[in-house]
Amino acid sequence: MTGAADLRRTIVVCVLLAAAVAYAIWQVWALRWVTDDAFISFRYAQNLLHGYGLVFNVGERVEGYTNFLWTLIAAFGMRLGVDPVTWAAALGALAYFASAGTWMALSWTLHRRDPSRPFLPLAALCLLVQHDQHVFATCGLETSWVTLFVTLGFVALILATRPRDHYLAGAALTVAALSRPDALVFLVSAVAMVLATSSDRWRAAVRLLAIPVLVYVPYWIWRTAYYGLPFPNTYYAKSGGLAYYEQGVHYLALYLKSYYVLALVPAALAWLLVRSRHSATRPAGSDSRTAWLLLAFLVPYTLYVVRVGGDFMFGRFLLPVAGFGYFALERALVSLSLRRVTVVVVGLLMVILTWSRYDIYTESLIVQGVADEPACYPATWHERAQSSGPMLRSLFEGRDVRVAFTGRYAMWVYYAQPSTAIEAETGLTDTAIAHGPLTARGRPGHEKPASLEYLQSRGVHFLFRPPIESDHPMDRLRVVRLHGFEALMLTYDQALLDTWEGNTDVSFVDFPRTLDRMISDSATASRQEFAELLEFSRGYYFSRQPDPGRRSALERLAGQ
Repeated sequence: MTGAADLRRTIVVCVLLAAAVAYAIWQVWALRWVTDDAFISFRYAQNLLHGYGLVFNVGERVEGYTNFLWTLIAAFGMRLGVDPVTWAAALGALAYFASAGTWMALSWTLHRRDPSRPFLPLAALCLLVQHDQHVFATCGLETSWVTLFVTLGFVALILATRPRDHYLAGAALTVAALSRPDALVFLVSAVAMVLATSSDRWRAAVRLLAIPVLVYVPYWIWRTAYYGLPFPNTYYAKSGGLAYYEQGVHYLALYLKSYYVLALVPAALAWLLVRSRHSATRPAGSDSRTAWLLLAFLVPYTLYVVRVGGDFMFGRFLLPVAGFGYFALERALVSLSLRRVTVVVVGLLMVILTWSRYDIYTESLIVQGVADEPACYPATWHERAQSSGPMLRSLFEGRDVRVAFTGRYAMWVYYAQPSTAIEAETGLTDTAIAHGPLTARGRPGHEKPASLEYLQSRGVHFLFRPPIESDHPMDRLRVVRLHGFEALMLTYDQALLDTWEGNTDVSFVDFPRTLDRMISDSATASRQEFAELLEFSRGYYFSRQPDPGRRSALERLAGQ
């Protein structure tokens, strides 16, 4: 009877898994989107394919990405003729489902090793219904990909029975680190765990480090020589060397507030560590190894996320360890001396609690500096960039057009392909901005805005940014429309504008004519107003056109 009851429960669990997979497929498709940061990687991949190297701007070696391998994979997809948005979304979704499948396979394997415990793939079920796993599966970033390989490394270690398992773990964690350097935390944690718990600790550690040393170390040497800095430019742009615990605690708290069942993870870890003292009576990998590996993979990385202040995207930095949290709950639950039906019911309750998350974004899209990113980037944004970007490209082609951009306008930069583009909120693609001083802590990834003076010194013509409502006359003078796309002109370049003479798709304020009119009607403005106009004109106009006649007239009217 017991065997028949176990079979029925297993069938029920498998049906629930199938239903969860179907639900996840539906949600991943329904929530599909692409974030602006993905287009930074796409531009690097685009330039690589064109033979310019792994650069954002031709001739400027700045490492403005943190996903080297993912960028190469994007370039490979482009080489095959696949749209990078589609390619990245498909790979991200596949990686997400592969991660869930890996957790399911691990649960089944441990159940087969110790049939006295019920089969309850809680980690897989929770990940299949977790909203933010669906959200970031198709966002175009490497998040799901890194999560998959970190998970594979963990599983290889937890099931390790042969020397080659440590090589496999090292290979998986190397792929993760090549895709995002933060994943090095997991590799260091894994080595520390092996040295602390393995019977043949030194040999196991050497096997674990073999592939990272053979692959990652040469990569690190190459990238340091190529870009000239020991860390990616994004590290400096986001002030990665500075602790930001206050914001990091907010970031973690918001995640736990939404997925409140994960608040039980510390208790589950403590329980598993207590039980690990009796692991000698259990098959290898079921108690002691599970407890210590979970501790090694969960705690250091979570502390790292808290230290750097988290991220401006809700939950993204914590998704790689969400599976470990649910797996800790799973192993703690199946180790309790409860009836199997009770274990299954409690597990399903946890799945339901994960599914019925608390949505913290019911009133605002940004809470404590952390954004509901997909809501900020509806599909219409990408559609508009896809539509107007190529038209901008037709205007920019063959011209040395320099633009600065904020946030979502990375999409337009990718499709418009200006000769030079500078990310202006943090300096991701510009070394000078990234290494600038941090005057005040704020929203992560938005703390070092480029100054107007710096952008003008770089000869930036246009700023791609959201439309602004302003009655200030200087702001009105800057507005330019390119094929209906509105931008701000930061530097008035007469030579560039003359190339568009007669083009009805380009409209802007003729600044020299405006100056002539204001000078001739000097009685209508005060000396102070002319002083302000002169100050504005120095960066905006005279920096590219000396125009001594108009300049001396303005200086006279300004009393200078």
